[in-house]
Amino acid sequence: MEHTCPTCGGTGICSQCNGKGRLYLGKCTLCSGTGRCPVCRPISTGEELQNALSTAIKEHPLPQAAVPKGQTCPQCGQVFDGNQCWTCLSRKADIDETFRLCLPVALGGITVMDILAIGFYPPLEPNSLRVYGIPAVSLVVAAGLAIVLGERITRYATLVRLSIVFVTATCLIPAGYFFLNGILDGNPAREVPSRVISKQISPGTYGGPDLYVSLSWNQQAIEETFRVDRKTYSEVEPGDSVRVIVHPGAFSTPWYGEGIQSTGHNAVDLGQNRQ
Repeated sequence: MEHTCPTCGGTGICSQCNGKGRLYLGKCTLCSGTGRCPVCRPISTGEELQNALSTAIKEHPLPQAAVPKGQTCPQCGQVFDGNQCWTCLSRKADIDETFRLCLPVALGGITVMDILAIGFYPPLEPNSLRVYGIPAVSLVVAAGLAIVLGERITRYATLVRLSIVFVTATCLIPAGYFFLNGILDGNPAREVPSRVISKQISPGTYGGPDLYVSLSWNQQAIEETFRVDRKTYSEVEPGDSVRVIVHPGAFSTPWYGEGIQSTGHNAVDLGQNRQ
């Protein structure tokens, strides 16, 4: 049996809701129609459940989780709200950026620049290696500082960044020392009699003929390896006399460089033959 909506009389226009009503549990919420009106159309069980849940949530909203406020960060000591200390994140990012900028400078200074400086002004005295102790000590101190601070490293972010810059600066000291020791050297060069201990041809890409020579400088016996050309290598034998042109150095660190042409039997100027 066909039922006619008592509200609209089958016209499809609800006189009470004027097309704005909606069904709830099968009835129009405004006119309580039977569902024959387009406005009062039946809805699915899923829509009824969704409407019911929506009404329940509106009437009884779920409590929101409380946001922690006024917490003191155990790492940096700053007060923050929420679950994350943004001061720590910011300071950690600054430390990481400083490290990324300083690392290539430090590596380049202790390798490329150092190789260039020694290539132009090769030091002769073994004690010249002590200059490398400066970056080594600074690196150890900085590493010890990082270990001591531990998780509190962001609390002393400024000190940590300064220590990174300081270590980077010390890595440039050896190259600068050797460059200035040669550039500022205004002392006259000296011809030092020496004797060949042994000779060999070093393997590898950068290998070549070498003479291992013993000489005396400032009452100190020094043994040094000199790269020579193949002609000199073939002419000189262990036990032969050679001479090395030595420059005293601006900082009293002797270095050997270009010298005068050698004269006399078995006397070869290794400074001139340096490659």
